[in-house]
Amino acid sequence: MNRSTTTFLLFSFIVLLGCSANKDSFHRKGETVTLTLNKYPQENQPNTLAFSSITPFLVDFGIGKVKQILENEAGKFTGMYQAEISDSNFYTDASSKDRSMNYRSFVIDRKADLGKGPETVSKMEFKFNTDASRTFIAVQPVALKIDKSKAKLLQNDSTLDVIIDIRMVSFWIDINQEYRTAETANTSFVLSNIELGKAYDSNSKLLSKTSGWMFPIPLSVKPDGTFFGRGTFNLYCTVTEIDDYGKRIETIRNAFETNEAEIKDILLNSGKD
Repeated sequence: MNRSTTTFLLFSFIVLLGCSANKDSFHRKGETVTLTLNKYPQENQPNTLAFSSITPFLVDFGIGKVKQILENEAGKFTGMYQAEISDSNFYTDASSKDRSMNYRSFVIDRKADLGKGPETVSKMEFKFNTDASRTFIAVQPVALKIDKSKAKLLQNDSTLDVIIDIRMVSFWIDINQEYRTAETANTSFVLSNIELGKAYDSNSKLLSKTSGWMFPIPLSVKPDGTFFGRGTFNLYCTVTEIDDYGKRIETIRNAFETNEAEIKDILLNSGKD
């Protein structure tokens, strides 16, 4: 690696750290994340479901410090939060195989302290769908709004990408009276270029994607084949906010790491020409 490349990396490091952040981003103080299940109304139940000469010690310290700073800074441009909920009433009853779902949707709500106590800064809702044969379920985003992001954005940047990972783990007793557990749902949504402060609904092209079909929550069974219980499960949701600027910092950090020996050599010999 030549001296001009080293200069470029060091200049990039200085420029990246000197950029201001969007005031509506990087809000992490007092964070709480909740996951809520929304029931169907009783009357509407569904059918189903730069440097000169430097000593070797300072070079080692400087390179290591640069990598650490870049790693920390890159992390600011990614914000992750998660929530989970446990419930034993996925269905309205267990009287037959053709059972109705008790919940129509679930909501992920993130709050942060903006100076006057906790306020909702992002909220997203997903609904449950069933296939025509009422055999499988799917999940679809129907509402999303991020007013204040957890990920850091630049001052002139107001969009970010969001990845939402959703898992459901079921618990039941089979006909042999053995306790069973299994992951019955696992899906991810990648939503790009989400505008801060903009509300997206089910008519938005951004939210038009539906997960693949997944197994419904199993019911427990008595030895005689009679169903009991209403469907016990854990629902896990993880939201990851990502800004492209963080990827650029990570690229430069990797370049420092890959070319560390060359950078040290050039810096140590920079004043000897």
